[in-house]
Parts: sequence; structure tokens; C-alpha cells
Amino acid sequence: KGDTEELEHFGFELIHELGKPARFSARLKAKLHSLNASQKQQLREQLLRELNITSLADLRPHEDLYDGNRCADGEEEHAGLCYKQCSLLTNGQYPERITAWECCKHEPPCFSSAKSKTELCGGYGVSGDSMGNGCPHSPGGCLMDEELNGNMCYMRCSLQTYGMLKYRHTSDTCCKTASPFAVLELGICDVDVRYDVGGGLGGGEGVGDTSMPNAPHPPMTPLTEV
Repeated sequence: KGDTEELEHFGFELIHELGKPARFSARLKAKLHSLNASQKQQLREQLLRELNITSLADLRPHEDLYDGNRCADGEEEHAGLCYKQCSLLTNGQYPERITAWECCKHEPPCFSSAKSKTELCGGYGVSGDSMGNGCPHSPGGCLMDEELNGNMCYMRCSLQTYGMLKYRHTSDTCCKTASPFAVLELGICDVDVRYDVGGGLGGGEGVGDTSMPNAPHPPMTPLTEV
């Protein structure tokens, strides 16, 4: 019980520090790196459960590899990019994608029975749930311990910061909110080149070997289709 209370106190203290101006960034990093092995293990196990990761030996996403779809389940390919399926975005009413931001009731041509929602990396032009509902991406997927940002797969910020900075904004920036303006606010984000890494083995689970660095990589089609 004592260890649990101490861990909770540590978490609250970290969150409090994150709300302060950027001059406390060094202090925050010192606290993150001061976690002992037991604290790290507890936080990491909790995060892995939340991500439904049951084994670090197999980080492949649970995908149908034989459905002819190079995108993640729940996505569809259009003009070389993967988008969330129109059928899911429109509750089945406009299941056919005809452009990046338009869905139709039937196969094209589609003139009067189309519906559109136009927004940069939003509206109907988004990736699927498992890929973060952000910008569309090239065919393929990321490992379960990774997240997509700028068409590259990185190790999740939540795992690297033990749940304190859950949202990736750039290759080397993790923040405590998903707001696109978070990087402009003092004390909300942390910038560190150590966040610029991939997950799994080398260039991805089953790709490369353990001698390769954990480098960020584009989505990989062997994770979504064989």
C-alpha cells in the first residue's frame, strides 16, 4: 500500500510540475529519470494493459492479413493513402469513398448522392481508429507499441514518459494534451531527441534484426497484408 500511495503522489507531483513554466523542464526530466525499477515496472505494466499489449515478443497489430486490404482494419485505400472507411464515418449511409473528403451512397459516378466533410486531417479525410484518427497515411501499419505521426511510426510517447506525456506532436515532442496549440503553451510539452525512436525490433517486428537501431519508420504493409 505504501508503494502505491508513493507512486500516486509521484504522479500527481509530476502533473503539477508539468503545468508550470518551461524553466521546470529540466526538473521534470530529472524526476522522470529518477523513477526506480519498481515504479517503472508498475507504470509500464499499467500502460501495456491499457494498450492491450499482452506480449512484448509479439507486437504485431491484430489485423486480417488476407483480406486484400493493405491498410489497417477499419481503413480503406484511396489514391495511394489509407483513410477511415466511409461506411464507419457515415454509419453505413455513404459507404463508398470517391475523394479524400467525400463519401457516396453507391459506387461512382456520384453526383447528387454524395456527402462531404472537408478539414485538414479531419472530417472524412482521417486515418482509422488504430492509427490515431489523424492524417491519412501510406499503406501499412505500426507496431502496437508505436503511434503514427507525419506518416512515420514512433514508440508511443505514453510508454516513453510512463503515461505523463501521452500525446506526440512532432518527432521529438511529447505533450500532456492533444491540442494542436499545445507546443505554444509553456510547460505543456517536452522536447527531447530521445523521443525520436521507433518501437519493436529495428525497422519493425519481423523486419530487420536486433542489431538494427530502433528507428522510426513509415507504416509497414507486412503488418496489414501478406
